Amino acid sequence: MFHNVRDYPPLASLSIRMQRDLIDLVAGNPKLKSLEVYSQMSSQTLLHLVHNSPINIRAFYFGCVMNAVVARFLLTYLPGHIKHLVMDSIDSEMDHDKAVNDYLETQFPAVDHSGLEGLHINGDFRGFEEYILMPFLNSCTSLKRFEGPGISCHRIKRIRESLERRGIRLKTLRLRDLHQGSRSEDHAIAHSVKASSRWIEIHFLKCPKAGPLTATALRHRCDFLETVSLDHCPGLTSAHLLLIMYHAKVLQKFSTFSYSNRGKHSATPPLDAVDMLGTDWATTSLRVFVCKVQVPRTLSQTMGLPWHATSPEHSSQVQRHFFRQLARQTLLEELRLGTDHGDRKSWQYFQCNSLDMTLQSGLDELRDLDKIRVLDIKLLNHNAGIWELEWMQRNWPELQCVDGICRDMVGAMAINTWRKKAKPGFKIAKSIA
Repeated sequence: MFHNVRDYPPLASLSIRMQRDLIDLVAGNPKLKSLEVYSQMSSQTLLHLVHNSPINIRAFYFGCVMNAVVARFLLTYLPGHIKHLVMDSIDSEMDHDKAVNDYLETQFPAVDHSGLEGLHINGDFRGFEEYILMPFLNSCTSLKRFEGPGISCHRIKRIRESLERRGIRLKTLRLRDLHQGSRSEDHAIAHSVKASSRWIEIHFLKCPKAGPLTATALRHRCDFLETVSLDHCPGLTSAHLLLIMYHAKVLQKFSTFSYSNRGKHSATPPLDAVDMLGTDWATTSLRVFVCKVQVPRTLSQTMGLPWHATSPEHSSQVQRHFFRQLARQTLLEELRLGTDHGDRKSWQYFQCNSLDMTLQSGLDELRDLDKIRVLDIKLLNHNAGIWELEWMQRNWPELQCVDGICRDMVGAMAINTWRKKAKPGFKIAKSIA
């Protein structure tokens, strides 16, 4: 007898025969306690698996895509013995199988969901949140944990109040692909931020109209923020981003790094290190810092391009101040200053006005960051080399990978020779050269 069933490794979809075998497998194992399904299957099979599940089963995990109507039916008539449910991919525009229409129209007895303790539901709802959730939530009197990263629960009063009556506060705000319509405007995004004073995570992706109103709302919701991710948000400025850094006292992850996605989406602007002079970040608990930082460099250092050109003394002053802010983050494990998540290695994204990353420019300020595991300086206009690698080897015992330190063939050959001789305990990843 199986106690847990998981279709692993998952297939793109299950054949009709495999779906029947799965139904027989579940039905033939009365001691089954959990079922995880990642492969695509028919709505009829989903309905059958849930509605006729063995009495001992306690947890369902559905990673397969399902229609919103089917999802609502499954929730409404979820067997009362289920304690944990995950429905991770609901698509409100997906058509359900014609064969299940009779099943969906069947009137089953009302189900008591007082035993359900945990619910994770995600997907593309397109305004169907109340339709899917409300008939179900009202019967979940023992619900203790709720996660709905793809649901705009913060905007929907009935859902929010239903959760709050159970002592559940929304902790994660995710907004994405807000390009047009009333929800995409700066004031609407700010209103979403204001919906809770206890956000722990805030993630924005492709929200081009997020601007000063959003930044002000974020500044007043910093007390509990541990994670902030703001990708492809060109309406936010360096000053807006620094509002978070100056007020989020328990911040652990800060990520604003994105490129233009081949012209389709504008990037979030970089942090300007000049704006940081004279002010300290509120947090000292950063573990992950993924951000493009711009600093003034001399004219020769910017390859003759005039932007942010300055004297060597001023450039060094600005860079050292930034490094001192990082030096206060003694828990820092991941420092990414020169890559995007897509790992595109192209000169198109090369940053001339970047940190120099040398000991002389202030890297030595980071000597106490002995928990760093990853350093990414790919696509930076830096001059780091063997001296800096030797310094990292002495000061960063947990270091696992340095990416982008080789900027040309001559430097790569010298570093490769050093690597063979010194045998550092970390990987030196390939450069863009």
